[in-house]
Amino acid sequence: MAQRDRSWVEDPGSVDDWRPVKRRLLRWRLVRISAGLLPLCLVTTVLYAWLAATSGQELFWIGPALGLPALATAVVGVRRGFRMIDSPEPAQTGPYWVLLLSGVLALLGLVLPGYLYA
Repeated sequence: MAQRDRSWVEDPGSVDDWRPVKRRLLRWRLVRISAGLLPLCLVTTVLYAWLAATSGQELFWIGPALGLPALATAVVGVRRGFRMIDSPEPAQTGPYWVLLLSGVLALLGLVLPGYLYA
């Protein structure tokens, strides 16, 4: 029976060759998430602030009250994600729970005022 060349499996240096690719993919994922989340937070805040200011309905101020914390948590999550990707040591927690919280706040700020008004 012939021996196969398995040096590519046992080489510990081959794992480090994929680290830049993995970082690039994680950065791309974070950019895609933030490209949708940050405008959602901004639209929620600006749209309902404009509606509340022009219509005189105090109920619409719920949108900016939820949109601004959503924007702040989105910025914190994106910064934490880029810091996690650029750090040499393995991450303990990811930024995705902060980004999820930001998305939930933004969606609540977008949906809740219209639902309560109706």
